[in-house]
Amino acid sequence: MEEHEQHGDIFLTPNRDYYRDKNEKLLSSLRYAVEQDVDFIFILKTDDEYCIDIDLVKQLVRARQGTGNDIYLGNLLLERYRDTSMQGSDGTISSFMSGWVFGLS
Repeated sequence: MEEHEQHGDIFLTPNRDYYRDKNEKLLSSLRYAVEQDVDFIFILKTDDEYCIDIDLVKQLVRARQGTGNDIYLGNLLLERYRDTSMQGSDGTISSFMSGWVFGLS
């Protein structure tokens, strides 16, 4: 809280810290970012026990920014047709980033 009060750069979501609530946490972050009324939004979600190399992230984002392509990055991509561990009850499987960090524009 001290760092947040000093820099104002940490957004705490009002969600439980359970894997099943991951969507709610992400949507809370997206909603907050959109409410900030900025030209370009890039959200980086990370577990609190890790540190992000922000300069590297900025380089990655700059390399893709302005290309017309959305940015979706992370440390582990669970691919739709290769990993059935995330298969839903209706049989569908979606690709998504898993692990301790992911980001999107």
